[in-house]
Amino acid sequence: MIPVLVDIHIAQAATGLYHTGDTSMFAINDYLPYILKIHHIEKAKYDSSTAFYTLHPEIMEEMYDEVINELSKKQGEINSR
Repeated sequence: MIPVLVDIHIAQAATGLYHTGDTSMFAINDYLPYILKIHHIEKAKYDSSTAFYTLHPEIMEEMYDEVINELSKKQGEINSR
């Protein structure tokens, strides 16, 4: 789930870079199918995982610590170029 969330956050940030006006026109539903496809995850599995983590915020918090770490690593790689 961590790689999926990392890609979702990258996609959300990217839409903000190119469309500085109304970024709400690019909803997660626009790019989620592609992200799930490259990670070989069915939408139903993603939805059930999201529901599980919503009910267990302490686990979600731990998972998001990893997401932040991964995003920071990626940012560091880009900044070192």
